[in-house]
Amino acid sequence: MMWAALGRLAIPSLPDTVVRIDGDLLRADVGRPIQWRVAISGDTLIGLEHIAGGKIVESITREAGGIVTYRAPGARRRLELTILRDEPGSFDASIWSL
Repeated sequence: MMWAALGRLAIPSLPDTVVRIDGDLLRADVGRPIQWRVAISGDTLIGLEHIAGGKIVESITREAGGIVTYRAPGARRRLELTILRDEPGSFDASIWSL
């Protein structure tokens, strides 16, 4: 789930994926029964839900303004991150020499 907060989708491969497209929003339900629910807008992961026993056990949402929120409803946990910049800065080449 932490990789999803950073925009990388890394879920296990499961049979029976159902994909829907609504404008520029792609939604996918992965697994039978559904274990993951994914939402992608353009080239950006905007939502990921991990589902067990028919209930959402963890979720990540990415909102406008760089707000990324992780929720674990059953554990009553929430973490909010603010992404200040999507592109990494550069490093001085001298840091790579010994």
